[in-house]
Amino acid sequence: MRVLATILINAGILWILAYLLPFQETTGQGIHVSWDVWTVYLTWGFLLGVLNTFVRPVLKVLGLPFTLLTFWLFIFVINAIVLLLFQNIFMYMNLDGSEYSIVGTVYFLFAVVIFTFLNTLTSMFL
Repeated sequence: MRVLATILINAGILWILAYLLPFQETTGQGIHVSWDVWTVYLTWGFLLGVLNTFVRPVLKVLGLPFTLLTFWLFIFVINAIVLLLFQNIFMYMNLDGSEYSIVGTVYFLFAVVIFTFLNTLTSMFL
């Protein structure tokens, strides 16, 4: 039950990111989503759940000294690494012909902040 809830929450987080930071044609920045279908978001949520389950704890353990030195601000770097891994996996695997890419440094920073906030809320309640 917890796994299903995590997949649904991760799919919701990705949808919120795509909704809050849409791709702007004029500037060429934002989050580009090729398909806006709920099944694609569930697939993405599953992959993000796998990354959060297996990769994120390893990064937290390896980055523990930095996390303590920066008073837990290093968590943003860990979440940025997870988002980059997620984006690169979809770029190279091309699952379902879908695309989820964050274009632009400022948009990526906003996405990391929102992702960290929502991930922290999720981990508090699950």
